[in-house]
Amino acid sequence: MKYLLLLVFLAVLWWIFRRPAVSGGNDIRAEQKPPESMYCCAYCGVHFPASDGEEAGGRHYCSSEHRRASGQ
Repeated sequence: MKYLLLLVFLAVLWWIFRRPAVSGGNDIRAEQKPPESMYCCAYCGVHFPASDGEEAGGRHYCSSEHRRASGQ
């Protein structure tokens, strides 16, 4: 019985000392870019990030093919 208690005690200690090391790795959020603006394609209605699309005539398109298909 005393070995079981010792094992549980060691497991709890391991969990306590391991936890701060794991939570310290969550600093990735500080390095992430801010969220991008999302637009709706004027041709097909698909939502896409601003960096992936094109703008023509004040309208946003998800691809150059859709921009050309709409006549812009």
